[in-house]
Amino acid sequence: MLRRSRSAVAAVRQAATREHGFAVPTVLLMLLAVSSIVGVAVTSAVQAQRGTTRDADTKLSLLAAEAGASQALLHYNRVPTTPATPCVVSSGGTATLAATGANGWCPTSTGTVNSNVFNYEVLPGNGTIEVVSTGKADGIDRRIDVSASSSSDQQIFSEFNVQAQDSITLDSDASIYTSTATDGDISLLSNARVCGAASVGIGHDLTTSSNAGWYGSYAHPVCTTPMDPGDVPQEELTLPPVNQGDAPTNNDNDRFFSQDLISGNQSKVCFDGLKGDGSAGTCGSRVLDLSSNTAVTLGGSTYSLCRLVMSSNTNLFIAAGADVTIYFDSPEACELSASEPQIGLDSNARITATGGAASNIALLFVGSESIETTIQLNSNTQVAGACEQNFVIYAPLTHIEMDSNSVFCGALAGRTIHMDSNATVFTDSGASQFTLPNTPPHYVMDRFIECTSTPAADPPDGGC
Repeated sequence: MLRRSRSAVAAVRQAATREHGFAVPTVLLMLLAVSSIVGVAVTSAVQAQRGTTRDADTKLSLLAAEAGASQALLHYNRVPTTPATPCVVSSGGTATLAATGANGWCPTSTGTVNSNVFNYEVLPGNGTIEVVSTGKADGIDRRIDVSASSSSDQQIFSEFNVQAQDSITLDSDASIYTSTATDGDISLLSNARVCGAASVGIGHDLTTSSNAGWYGSYAHPVCTTPMDPGDVPQEELTLPPVNQGDAPTNNDNDRFFSQDLISGNQSKVCFDGLKGDGSAGTCGSRVLDLSSNTAVTLGGSTYSLCRLVMSSNTNLFIAAGADVTIYFDSPEACELSASEPQIGLDSNARITATGGAASNIALLFVGSESIETTIQLNSNTQVAGACEQNFVIYAPLTHIEMDSNSVFCGALAGRTIHMDSNATVFTDSGASQFTLPNTPPHYVMDRFIECTSTPAADPPDGGC
């Protein structure tokens, strides 16, 4: 009995010894597995942190590059340049004028934003600037190329006499007898026609329907040389905004009606709340309102209006030899709603020049990015009479509506242009030579692209 007990105890001990031998490697394997998992987690966390840091530096360097481009636009909008010194160079917050280098680019400007460095170079042009800006953050470089344009002193109609930023639409039997361009689509409905050079935006089309057509030339009123709409050129078009400068306060409005006289019943003409006979009127601030069968002759140079309202059979004459620019202020400054056209010309209303000398008459609209503005040319309206003078409507932020049988002669630019049935646009040989007023430049960005981090080659915009 005792022997059996001792044998059993020995067996138990041997079994325990064998299990202990297996437990040690098992525990070691478990520890190794846990260590591997922890190691992977730590490595992943470190890599993620590095990625997050690099991503943050990449964003900061891009922000620094954008800050450089913004500073360039700010300086060029605030500091007048000259043909000999077209560069505004900035270093340490100080801006100085300089000449361009042999390659046409300006010397490098430098600056910092939130301790991150940027530098940029500028290529000045005729009403345009190109800015290549590089931002640096913790060894990460980002480079951008920005283009901006200004309407100041530009022959904006040198290539196309009818232009629209977004689109041009011609309804039945409407016609354009001059060169036409938009950054969007041109749509020609039943029997409508464009006669002359045409261009649409990149990726956009000129479409026709029901005998509508695009023609390469004309002998007014006959269009010649039919063109394939699929062959219309595609080009970028940017209409810079109007910079009216100090026109709202420094103008010739005080000429109404002591020097700029009324023909017809003086009580039927109103400006700025006063009628031509001196009595109180219902027209609003900077509103010129002509009732039926009246006329006003302008002899000043610069006027600032909020609205121009011309009823049927009224005339706005430009005195012989006068060169007139009428600025239409923004709807915000004029407290106008979107439903109020800034020009409303009823049937047979006309804006025309008198005398033998040619005159330039420019109607320039500041417009708005947030409140829709409209120009309304109603039936039988004529602007610029028989095209003996040069008349311009430049309204890059304003919708232009030409109702049936309205006729425009000169140069025309708007955000959109819609021509109703039988509306007609034509031009004279001098329209393309019209130069927008030489106000202080107001550069607005019209292109933004990202470049490789370092130039692929000279010039500075290489690789963009």
